[in-house]
Amino acid sequence: MKNPVPFFILLLLIASCHKTQQQQHFTTVNMSDYPVNTGNTWTYQVWDSINNITDTAVFKITTKTVLNADTSIYNFQTTVNGVAVDSGTITQSLTAFTYLSLTSNTLFESLRLAFPINANSHWQGHIPGDTLNVISGSANFTVLGNTYSNVCSFHRSLIIPDYYVQATAYLAPGVGIVQETIDIEPWIRQYKTIRLISYYVH
Repeated sequence: MKNPVPFFILLLLIASCHKTQQQQHFTTVNMSDYPVNTGNTWTYQVWDSINNITDTAVFKITTKTVLNADTSIYNFQTTVNGVAVDSGTITQSLTAFTYLSLTSNTLFESLRLAFPINANSHWQGHIPGDTLNVISGSANFTVLGNTYSNVCSFHRSLIIPDYYVQATAYLAPGVGIVQETIDIEPWIRQYKTIRLISYYVH
């Protein structure tokens, strides 16, 4: 009978080499790569399973308030067909952007992005029970006919009593969130898909 140990070790070496190659090809996403500025606008195609309709939502950063040297607050508004459906804030700290909405019509479910983002990144969201982990990076990713480069993807799991969110998001440096799929279950389960149509950033 042949000794299986050398073959097993070979498999481990191949897996280790593959992971090392992935890490070497991962372009780190820094905070400066995430465009949060007054006037920046993202237009998304939004589908949700409850209403089974596709809408066009415009997410715009409207104002900025500097609290201190380490913290700034950006106000945003989301409109659908010209009607405001949500508003809230993006808090910028030294290492993170945190979205907080004032209504349930949010696009990003209180998303917190901690930087820098690299191949081994994992971080806590805005509350305990909210965790995010990088899946892949430095990939070309096409959304609605537009291809973005160096895109990283991450998985989000938010689990609190009577409410959970499972999501996968794709972030393009210099652009922002280009796609997100969200599975929400408060009482009635809801699936939501957000795809970037166009954007203006400066």
